[in-house]
Amino acid sequence: MALARRYAAGERGFRLELLDLSGVDLSSLDFSEAWLRDTDFSGAMLRGCRFTGASMPGTNFGGADLSGADL
Repeated sequence: MALARRYAAGERGFRLELLDLSGVDLSSLDFSEAWLRDTDFSGAMLRGCRFTGASMPGTNFGGADLSGADL
């Protein structure tokens, strides 16, 4: 997947809009500076994730595990 390769290469600041990531294990990912408008993270595993500087209007974190996350 092209997005995964870009992430692995160190790129950040993605526009991840209107995505349904509910229930997905995304532990330890760095979403710093990402555009997360109306993204659904409900019930997702977000332990240790970084959201520093991310734009998150309308984002749903209901029931997500944000243990150790940096918001």
